[in-house]
Amino acid sequence: LRSSHFSSAKMPQFFGLEVPKGEAKKFAADEGDSIVLCQAALGLKPKAGERVTVFIKTQDSPELAIGSLTMGTCDQFTLGTGLSFSAGETVTVRHNGSTSVFLTGRIEDDFEDDLDLLNDDEDDEASLSSDSDDDEDSDDSDEDPKDVKVKTQKLAAAAAAAKPDDAE
Repeated sequence: LRSSHFSSAKMPQFFGLEVPKGEAKKFAADEGDSIVLCQAALGLKPKAGERVTVFIKTQDSPELAIGSLTMGTCDQFTLGTGLSFSAGETVTVRHNGSTSVFLTGRIEDDFEDDLDLLNDDEDDEASLSSDSDDDEDSDDSDEDPKDVKVKTQKLAAAAAAAKPDDAE
């Protein structure tokens, strides 16, 4: 469900997956999205003392354990800032436990950063063209001080954006 408006940024969405006992589940991010796994948790009624290891595999990596769960000791674990999987990556998850394991995380829009940069460039161009028009009218003494401050900030931002990196 992608928005047709480039100016609206898509907020991260919830991702959740149940991996039943004895099954492997596959998932993949949609084009332009990434799935970030953040947490794994034991399902209902795990066996007492049973250690459940969660494994992940992609087409580019061998199967690896990402953590273990034990009822009463470690019912859930987090994956730091998360394991990120981009569009085109099919991920297979399984575990060796007697109950379901639930994985949760978020879906992020990969295009969001690109759109922010695009919008910033468009804002800078609009600012430059409107600022050049404003220069002709700079003799107006009835300008609101707030407007002058905003114009000054826009000019400073435009100048900083236009300045070459190697200029000192």
